[in-house]
Amino acid sequence: MPSRVSRRGLPSAALALVALVACGDDRRNDTIARTTPTAPLAAPAATIIPPAVPAATLPPLPPPSGGCDGVLVGLTERDRVSAMLIMQTVVLTWDPDVTHSGLLEVPPAAAIAKSLDILRCDTGPRAVSRHARGVAKFLGMDWQLARARPYLIRLGFADSEAIDDFKARVVGQIGAPFFAVHAHNPLWVEYVVMRRLATAELPPGRVAAVTPGLFGPAVAHAQSATLCWQPEEPWQFNYGPPWVQVGGHVSVLINPAMPRNVEQQRVQANVDPQQWNVCGGYWSPPDPSNPTGPPLDGASLVKQTWRESDGHCGHPHEPFSPPDVAHNPGSTYGPEYLFEHFFVPAAPYSKLGDAWFKNILSIEARAATEKLSSGTTVPSHRIDYALGLCGTADNVEGAIDGNIYGKPDMKTLLDAGGIDVWSDGTRIHVRANKTFQLNDPISNWLTQLNPALRELNEELGELACCQ
Repeated sequence: MPSRVSRRGLPSAALALVALVACGDDRRNDTIARTTPTAPLAAPAATIIPPAVPAATLPPLPPPSGGCDGVLVGLTERDRVSAMLIMQTVVLTWDPDVTHSGLLEVPPAAAIAKSLDILRCDTGPRAVSRHARGVAKFLGMDWQLARARPYLIRLGFADSEAIDDFKARVVGQIGAPFFAVHAHNPLWVEYVVMRRLATAELPPGRVAAVTPGLFGPAVAHAQSATLCWQPEEPWQFNYGPPWVQVGGHVSVLINPAMPRNVEQQRVQANVDPQQWNVCGGYWSPPDPSNPTGPPLDGASLVKQTWRESDGHCGHPHEPFSPPDVAHNPGSTYGPEYLFEHFFVPAAPYSKLGDAWFKNILSIEARAATEKLSSGTTVPSHRIDYALGLCGTADNVEGAIDGNIYGKPDMKTLLDAGGIDVWSDGTRIHVRANKTFQLNDPISNWLTQLNPALRELNEELGELACCQ
């Protein structure tokens, strides 16, 4: 079955978490820069002033209990997910272009402090990546530090001077004139800060074992692992209408001890739809309605059993069986069908509940090509997917079930996209974009600023690394 929509997308029909979380038009994304100079253009300029985030009187964060003592006791995966969602929520409530209509609340200071402590102290999988994304997110939205300074210190900067020194290094690496041109775009500032943390230094307080580090031990702990991935473009969040588009472009360093084709195959397998519930950290948060049983979410290829011989639209029903022929993740195959059951925890301090989806997607993994900036064409691996639709060659109702925070009448009309994987000789690149649409136009408009949607999109690098 051919894919009907050629737009590329993030791995998960569940990106339609939707919702009435916040509103705004994200107009700042219209001028996203696509490239970054490899060398500074000039010395840092102290006069670069991006648009200010309005200052606010907020209750001070409670003081740390003492380094990381007690922070990791009983830490669960749900705590890690909540920490990232709270961080995303805080940043969205600072957006001067957004009116939240009372559906997205500013988290209490104690909850913010706990989340920042988790990002700073965590030593588990994805810990360094989440820590770096937190630093980049706060600086991207509030480069002038009208609000972010105490949050950044809580994330591990020794003091205000350490933050200012880090900012100077970011500007110096990019070049002051270039930074001045693009600094009005928070997503671009977030991107260049993340590039600095991925290529030149670890997040504050994370000291690589092989080097003395730029910050010293600070308040966190020694961390031997560096970031596996780096961003190649700013994150993308665009509203159609009538659809919402999200996407990203990251790269993973090739292990020089391994053959290049082996490394590319490994990344291809990591982002394969069959591995979304293995390598995607957002895919398996605990379901509070099923705390002791097996996870209710997952993604797997299934055998087509629902098409009627008379041509009527098929309505799939569980249980599903595996396909007659197994396909290794990362290989070429298809078209096949993928069943996904995706549970989405609600963003804390929003007036929305959990959501879950059951979908049938068409999946095809095939050989393709990619043109590098040098003009050279290299082989690539392409994954296309799309929600099954009645009235097409699929002849199946792909959106088979789901509930979006108590709104069972909400339905996914479009969910299509793809993932490209290729090598430039030094790094393995992964580019993903996704287009989706719900049957409620207002929800389509509001979905683009959902904290959970942003977090899921921005985990692309962690998915590629399968951390």
